Amino acid sequence: MAAPSSPGAGQKVKHKATEEVLPSAELLAHYKARIDQFEQEREELLHAVDRCAVHQDEAHRLEWENRKRADEVQELQKALSDAQQFLFEERQRLLHVQSENDELKLQEIQDRQRIQQLLAMTQPLEQTITHRQDGGPPSSVTVYPKPYPQHRQQQQQQQQACRGGRSPQRGAEAAAGVAAAGGSGERVLRTV
Repeated sequence: MAAPSSPGAGQKVKHKATEEVLPSAELLAHYKARIDQFEQEREELLHAVDRCAVHQDEAHRLEWENRKRADEVQELQKALSDAQQFLFEERQRLLHVQSENDELKLQEIQDRQRIQQLLAMTQPLEQTITHRQDGGPPSSVTVYPKPYPQHRQQQQQQQQACRGGRSPQRGAEAAAGVAAAGGSGERVLRTV
């Protein structure tokens, strides 16, 4: 379109465009209804945004609690791991102590056996039996076990020393008396 050449013609065109643009009552009612509709949508959107803000606060709080719980779970897992490690070490220590205890019990049994052997070798067992015959006075019998061969000579020497140097013939007679008392390996002395 070409521009009008006269100044009065330009105003006519403007006036004509303004008349065409002036709204009618129906058009105004339509735009007013649209504006009301937009205002209502705006209010609904603002309410929705407010509800989202509440949800966002709730989500932020839940996220914070979740992090807190995750930290607690991590600490509890670490404590559990430490407790399991401690329990494993204590079980190992218990097994070690039990094995030492078993070794000591075996050693105690062996030591007791050794002590019994040594006592049997150094101190003969002496038994005294008392009995009565037909209401008579009690008589007692003392039984000594057969001494070990390696200690027989020591016992004979001790007996001679106790007798104060008596003759060796009497010691030989005593030994013969022991042999005559029985081949059971026990020496029987009778006292009445």
